[in-house]
Amino acid sequence: MRWLILAPWRERCPGLDSRRTRSPCWKTQDRLFVFFAGHGEVRTIKSGQEGYLVPFDADPANLPLTGLPMAELAQIGRRLPVKHVLFALDNCFSGYAKRRDVVASSETSDLAALTSEPVVQILTAGTEGQRAIEDGGHGIFTKHLLKGLEGWADPEGSGLTALKLATYVQERVIRDSASRQTPQYGKLEGEGEFVFRPPTR
Repeated sequence: MRWLILAPWRERCPGLDSRRTRSPCWKTQDRLFVFFAGHGEVRTIKSGQEGYLVPFDADPANLPLTGLPMAELAQIGRRLPVKHVLFALDNCFSGYAKRRDVVASSETSDLAALTSEPVVQILTAGTEGQRAIEDGGHGIFTKHLLKGLEGWADPEGSGLTALKLATYVQERVIRDSASRQTPQYGKLEGEGEFVFRPPTR
């Protein structure tokens, strides 16, 4: 699995720019985990409201051209020439990335079956109307995401999947925020499952 730092996102990883569709970063069997922690903003457009990711090099006064519309993540993930994509967003109003209907994730324990199909999945810090709560220098979403990735989301060692990670993070963020923040999760495209690591036992 390849890990990339998106700062600034257009320069470091042009494949994530919706204006481009190819990048030398990828291989067809790769799993790509895209984590964004930063600002999110909402702007009114002709059809209603649109949520944007705001990287440090964006112009807040011109987000349609310098920010990344959250609604485009599904299309970006579909275009990337990798097998499995998981977006994790820790920003205000991150639920705008998951406004469309999403496919429920499978609970099967057969990892070979889960990983046989391509997929684009998303895990957001909250709903489209919620702000991301910070604690100890970073968001409570990031806090539990990191703990989940360390292995707390897979205590039985049967394999860490995106579904397990999302369930772990969602339960703890809701608890720690007193239900003021509810992470959202689902599949934007495809029937597979993102697997971080295989069974260890």
